Amino acid sequence: MLVAEDNVIFKNALITINVSPAVYKCWLQHRQMNKSDTEQFGVLIGSRLPDGGTFWIDKCTTPKAKDKSKRASFLMQDPFHQKMIDKEFRKSSGEM
Repeated sequence: MLVAEDNVIFKNALITINVSPAVYKCWLQHRQMNKSDTEQFGVLIGSRLPDGGTFWIDKCTTPKAKDKSKRASFLMQDPFHQKMIDKEFRKSSGEM
């Protein structure tokens, strides 16, 4: 993991994933740190270069009221996640 140009970057020989600081902060806030913590999940929203090896994760959703969270499972049921995907897709003219 590298931190450069305001992004957190995960890179190997095949792919590079650029994660916005806001998404990385969200990930850190939703980690399972205690035995009583449940799974936390959301949708990652971003884009990729045509080469298929470079990705940007710009936004994410977080667990909502209708989602089901347990220690070792998560069921995404809240319609908010799909609404966010649709909104970002429209705003970006299909780029995200």
